[in-house]
Amino acid sequence: MNLSRVINLLCTACFLLQVFCTKALGIDSVIGVLGGNVLLPCICEPSKRSDLYYLCWQIDKTLVFAITNNTPEYGENFKTRARVSENEIQNGNCSLHLSNISVNDAKNYDCIVAVGDRESKKQSISLKVAANYSEPKLEVINNSMTDGNISVYMCSTYGGYPKGNIYWTLDDEPQPQDSDRIQFNSTNETRNRSYNITSVYTVVNVPHQFRKIQCIVENSALQVNLTASYEESPYPKKLMEEKKKMTIIATVSVSIIIIVTLILAVLGIRHRNKQAGTSVI
Repeated sequence: MNLSRVINLLCTACFLLQVFCTKALGIDSVIGVLGGNVLLPCICEPSKRSDLYYLCWQIDKTLVFAITNNTPEYGENFKTRARVSENEIQNGNCSLHLSNISVNDAKNYDCIVAVGDRESKKQSISLKVAANYSEPKLEVINNSMTDGNISVYMCSTYGGYPKGNIYWTLDDEPQPQDSDRIQFNSTNETRNRSYNITSVYTVVNVPHQFRKIQCIVENSALQVNLTASYEESPYPKKLMEEKKKMTIIATVSVSIIIIVTLILAVLGIRHRNKQAGTSVI
């Protein structure tokens, strides 16, 4: 019987013995970023004799990594991605280094350790995979604020995992997700199963009212929200520019008038003081 067969049988046996020992309060979890590296912790008993160690990492009954008599063994799809430091094992650290993680790696992992003739011990950890979404892009699809009844906005982002949500606010007021004016769409990338999500929001225009639109992209797994904003006026851009110029001119004019008034006041005071001095003489 070859070594691989022996290790698989040992892993299976340990799994059957330990299957009822999972913590009643649930399994601890670790979040890894899609395409990145992650460390799955496992504390084991320190020993200077690594040749007496039996260590097995597995998913249910499927081998991920095992080492016995200083000989490592790898499960399918893990040979170049799974690693446990033999030096760390002697220091009581049996943690699994997993690289280039994918959505398929999001499972419950068991770390089973036995030293010499002692009873094996199992620790379980759940790996959850997530990925950040790109900065959201907020676009105006149809702007009829000045001469129509509705305006349409689109918010889009890509590359995130798991599937996120897009929320809208109008003048800082949250808009109901089940509204007929909000249309949500998502697509799944074949390569890494990340999501591209888009939301279209239709707003009924209110005459002569300024507007602030925000779309908020939520990634619940990473507890990260990304926001894009857009502000617009019910008045044409050219008119707004003219009003801005008039405001600047008015401000400058008022400032000049105040300065001239102050100068004249100072000169008047000096003139009166001079006349008063002449009268005394």
